[in-house]
Amino acid sequence: MDSSVQRWLGAEDGEDDTAADAAFLAVMASLPRIAPEESFIRRTETALTRARVRRRAVAMLGRAAAAVLITVASLASAYWFLPLMIRGGIGGVVLLTQGMVSLVTTFGDGMTWWSIAARVVGVLGESLATPRTTLVFVAIEFVAATALYMLHRLLDQDAVSIREAA
Repeated sequence: MDSSVQRWLGAEDGEDDTAADAAFLAVMASLPRIAPEESFIRRTETALTRARVRRRAVAMLGRAAAAVLITVASLASAYWFLPLMIRGGIGGVVLLTQGMVSLVTTFGDGMTWWSIAARVVGVLGESLATPRTTLVFVAIEFVAATALYMLHRLLDQDAVSIREAA
C-alpha cells in the first residue's frame, strides 16, 4: 500500500493528470472494504422506520389541525359577518323601497326634471355630510395632490435630462 500511495503522490506532483488519476484509483482499490455490523444495520433500519412513522403521524395531525382551524375560522367569520351582511341587505331593500315610493310619489305629483334633480342632490348632500365621507374625500384629495407633486417632479427631472443630453 505504501508504494501505491508514493506512486500516487509522485504522480500528483507531476504534470500528468491521467497518471495521477490512475494512481489514485489504485490506492482506493487497495483499501480494505469496511462492512457495517449487523446490529448497526438493524438499529439504522429501526430508526428509519420510526422516523417515517413519526413523520406520517405529524403530517396527518397537521392536516387535521388545519381542517379544524379552517372550520373554526369559517364559523367565527360567519358568526361575526353574517349579521353585518344581513343588515346591509336589509338596508339595501329599505333604500330600494324608499326609492320606489319616492319615484311613484314623484310620478303622482307631476314629475319635473328639477324635482328629480333636487331630490338626487339632497340625498347626495346628506350622504356627503357624514364625517367618514368627509375624511375619505380629504384622503383622496391628499393622495391626488401627492400624485400631482410627484408627476411635477418627474417632468422637471425629465426636462433637465433632455436639456443635459442636448
